[in-house]
Amino acid sequence: MAVGTGAAVLGMSMLTDYEAGMDRRIPMRTHLAVDALTGVLVAASPWLFGFAGRTAWPHVLFGILETGAGLLTQRTPSDGNQRSA
Repeated sequence: MAVGTGAAVLGMSMLTDYEAGMDRRIPMRTHLAVDALTGVLVAASPWLFGFAGRTAWPHVLFGILETGAGLLTQRTPSDGNQRSA
């Protein structure tokens, strides 16, 4: 779960329309929405996949952090340097 989510986030980051994006095909708004939803999935994964009795807190912590990043990150560059579509 964690490795797959991490690989998907890295791949999506390379395709996002922001400063570090390489190909810039995915709008920042979409990237942040996926981050927020993925964070909820990661936080709930111990209960969804039945391993909450062994280890839940790292998934909950990182899920909350990822959800927060998705919800609180600025959607456009502060200096106004955004590629026009």
